[in-house]
Amino acid sequence: MATDVAPHDTAETLTPAAVFALREAIARTGETFAEFRAGIGTGGATPPWDAVVLTCATESQAAAAREELHRRRAQGLFHEGCALLALPDPPGGRVGSG
Repeated sequence: MATDVAPHDTAETLTPAAVFALREAIARTGETFAEFRAGIGTGGATPPWDAVVLTCATESQAAAAREELHRRRAQGLFHEGCALLALPDPPGGRVGSG
């Protein structure tokens, strides 16, 4: 049964304090990731990834994602031992959070 539900615009429902807290959390996440990449600070204690797995809706999206992953490895963003996978969803179902 289909229902007519309008898209929900969360920007209108968040209080200014909630928006501020969200922006602060995003900034801290970015800082931690930068530390991880640089191998310093709190994020520097994080070991490198063993694998990166992306799920995609179609094979063509998976192929594009594989190309991007390989480009990023060439830029030094992933170490050689890190498995990089981009896989299409199986027929009839979605695997990822999409």
